[in-house]
Amino acid sequence: MSLVRPQRRIRTLAVDPMSRGFGFAVLEGRHLLVDWGVVQVWSKNKKELVARVDAYIDRYRPVFFVTERVGTTKRGVCRNWCRIGGALIASVS
Repeated sequence: MSLVRPQRRIRTLAVDPMSRGFGFAVLEGRHLLVDWGVVQVWSKNKKELVARVDAYIDRYRPVFFVTERVGTTKRGVCRNWCRIGGALIASVS
């Protein structure tokens, strides 16, 4: 008798930064959208935003974390998101 292992689908968390939060999509495999939405974070505290993204990482346990490369804007989204990304990497490590 041979045992058949269930195939594990690769889960991806995609995050789209905005000035007051982020949009997200969770994909499983190539064709299954598990969840999506927009998360608003009104605090300017970087730790709160990191905690919100970190909660989604804990919830969905993605193999991949994807975000767009953001250009510089008048609101400084790129600068802030790069700092937040660095904090996220530190929190996951």
